[in-house]
Amino acid sequence: CSSGLVATLQAIQALEAGECELALAGASNVLISPTSFIVLCRLGALSPSGRSRPFDADADGYVRAEGGGVLVLKPLVRAIADGNRIHGVIMGGAYGHDGRGSGLTMPRMAAQERIMKSALANARATPADVTFLEAHGTGTPVGDPTEAESIQRVYGAGQNRVEPLYVGAVKGNIGHLEIASGIASIIKATLALKQGSIPANPGFSKLSPHIEWDPEEITVPTEAVDWNPASGSRIAAINSFGLSGTNAHLILREYSEAEGAGADAALHD
Repeated sequence: CSSGLVATLQAIQALEAGECELALAGASNVLISPTSFIVLCRLGALSPSGRSRPFDADADGYVRAEGGGVLVLKPLVRAIADGNRIHGVIMGGAYGHDGRGSGLTMPRMAAQERIMKSALANARATPADVTFLEAHGTGTPVGDPTEAESIQRVYGAGQNRVEPLYVGAVKGNIGHLEIASGIASIIKATLALKQGSIPANPGFSKLSPHIEWDPEEITVPTEAVDWNPASGSRIAAINSFGLSGTNAHLILREYSEAEGAGADAALHD
């Protein structure tokens, strides 16, 4: 499920190494066999109620979805010089394996936390700089509380946040695109950056009792929020976690027309 985000990070590495001047990173998900549905049902991953409800008290699994997306990436300085329409700027990211765990469906909190911190360091950003986090948020009984605790440890407690971290998950809107879910998350976060608005989370009404977030530090918005951070710069983070496999984290920021040259990668037309 982290394939799309990992592909994006590998494309950035190729750009930074000078292997290419433009890179395409994409992923798609097509559901053509009943076998995977049967396996996921037996694992208890799919929602019996037919609705993805990330971080909600009534979350009972996720809904599978089809779709795909492609990102066009260039170094920022090149995109500016070429006159491209730039939608957002990737500050940095990181990915790594979940490591040895107690089972396939038991994600490791320490591994998730480590990747988030590595991504922030790579982006030269602090947890308090990030005011929106597009979570993996599958709506599963084990996955959500583990991710929530990882987010709390990195972005919440002890970070002296001036304003809360808003958390969302596009799976509540369109379901889980699995292989392409990371690409969907990047597209959602980029649109939020451009529009200056953090989207509401459909299907969310009450925080899961297994998640302990201080609402003044971390909150799931039920209505669209005007995104005007006190720092003056909109910065978002994106989580994408595999099934006890590869974890990835990405840091994005808004692009200003007033910007000059830079060394980051840019999302553009």
